[in-house]
Amino acid sequence: MDRQRTNLDHSVAARRPPQIIPSSRHRIRVIFDHRTIADTTRALRVSEARSPRTWYVPAEDVRLDLLEPSSGTIWCEFKGLARFYDIVVPGRISTSAAWAYPQPRVGYGVLRNHFCFMASRVDEAWVDDRRAHEGPDGLAGGWITREVSI
Repeated sequence: MDRQRTNLDHSVAARRPPQIIPSSRHRIRVIFDHRTIADTTRALRVSEARSPRTWYVPAEDVRLDLLEPSSGTIWCEFKGLARFYDIVVPGRISTSAAWAYPQPRVGYGVLRNHFCFMASRVDEAWVDDRRAHEGPDGLAGGWITREVSI
């Protein structure tokens, strides 16, 4: 009986709704092919159960001219339907390197007009002066630095 309760508690914790935290004290940068794709101090930090944090950058701070919608989408039970975007520069493409929620679900409307980038699909991802990399198996695109792990 105790073992069943532990498994149940763990599965409930894994489905904890994401927490969104505005973060003006961090500078978030995304670099691809020597170009700054995103640069902001107005990112939203999203913490999800069992995943490294993700950073959502306001569209105003993203080079939208270098993003093209890709055919991919993904569903989040909390945030809704996300659309993937490719980064396209002359001579180089990073497929499904970013995603956004064009019509987030109730409670996550603040994510509208924000983009999240996969650290493994860009050349550089930075949190302040700390280089970030993606967690094992992609882990929802979360960024890990020396100071931040899962």
